[in-house]
Amino acid sequence: MDTPAYKEIPEFPYRFIDYTGTGFVLGAGDGSVLHFIRGLRCSPSGGRLVSGGRAIRTNGPLVAGRWGAYWAVYCAFETASFLARGRTTS
Repeated sequence: MDTPAYKEIPEFPYRFIDYTGTGFVLGAGDGSVLHFIRGLRCSPSGGRLVSGGRAIRTNGPLVAGRWGAYWAVYCAFETASFLARGRTTS
């Protein structure tokens, strides 16, 4: 069975942008939820929502950028392994 279950982006620059953007969005979503819960938990009783929002603003972009970088490295290794085997698409 040579046909994949979904259509893969065939060219490396577009695949790289797609993977990096996906990692950034997933990291932003997961990081926001995680740091909002931590901000709620580690705040005084009167300002829990404010503390949760502040935790998202300070730590959310860091997590999103980290996930985007991890997915970019993953895409680079995946593409390098395909090119080393003589294939151009996954």
